[in-house]
Amino acid sequence: MKAIEQAERIYRCCVQAAKNGEPITYRMVLDQLGYSARARGHAIRYGLELAWIACSNEGLPSVTSIVIDKTTGAPSEGYSVVDWKEDARAG
Repeated sequence: MKAIEQAERIYRCCVQAAKNGEPITYRMVLDQLGYSARARGHAIRYGLELAWIACSNEGLPSVTSIVIDKTTGAPSEGYSVVDWKEDARAG
């Protein structure tokens, strides 16, 4: 899957989760995109970044901020928005 297609699919997963008022874990995104159980969150890193950039460029809330680590309940350390919790609420 190309990064742009991955970003589009991740965006749709995030929008659906946001509509439901729920966070979504990296594992849930990986599963929805058809990755194996052995795949880790870094497999969707570029797709998440592209979706975040597209939201930013269009002046939309960063729906990727609701993608969280199941253990910590927060996005990965590389998340590039200072207040991701506020961003998640806006999504």
